[in-house]
Amino acid sequence: MQVDRKIDPIRRVEVKVVDSNDELMLSLMIRSAVYVGEDGRLLTEEADGNDFSATHVIARVDGKPAGTVRIRYFGDFAILERMAVLKPYRLKRFGSRGVAWELGEYAFQFCRLKGYTRFYGLAREGLVDFWRRFAPDGATFEPIPGAVVFNGEMRGFPMDGFAPPLPYAVSGMDDHAVLKRRESDLPLVLTAAAAPLPGVAPLPRIAGAEVPQLAGA
Repeated sequence: MQVDRKIDPIRRVEVKVVDSNDELMLSLMIRSAVYVGEDGRLLTEEADGNDFSATHVIARVDGKPAGTVRIRYFGDFAILERMAVLKPYRLKRFGSRGVAWELGEYAFQFCRLKGYTRFYGLAREGLVDFWRRFAPDGATFEPIPGAVVFNGEMRGFPMDGFAPPLPYAVSGMDDHAVLKRRESDLPLVLTAAAAPLPGVAPLPRIAGAEVPQLAGA
């Protein structure tokens, strides 16, 4: 069955890293609406205690919360998980893309800005291709052969991937003015013009140049 994906040429998706308690609450409410309200999960299962040690990304359409995804970090790899998009925004494109696409690509690229090149995720049955398409150009994100995870009646397929390192990713050699910034500022400070994050105006990274004075410096 072909899905009717309506295109809204006017409204656009704005994606950013959560950097306030209000935005964190919005992200958790979106997830609760999807995973608890729609999927019937227990709230105690959804609130797994890992939200306090993770990066949260939120998507808005016309300023209204539309979706979220969570990122956690372990050693040399990052986990992309808990993506949730509210029902009114799932089957529409805003401009040329949908909310899930913007969230997935942003999350991958944000991890790369932080220096991560290996990725892990768990795709629900039937959504492997959905997650596979978020891998940036030159990257891979594929199911681990033979790996299956069972959660009640749900089957999940662990996925593993690799993306080439970004030459302008943050590192210990960066100026302290870069390292102390809010993580939500990193895409503006580090992104090179050749590979901008979706929806983010790139700034050139030039050795010795003054770091732009963004809000919250």
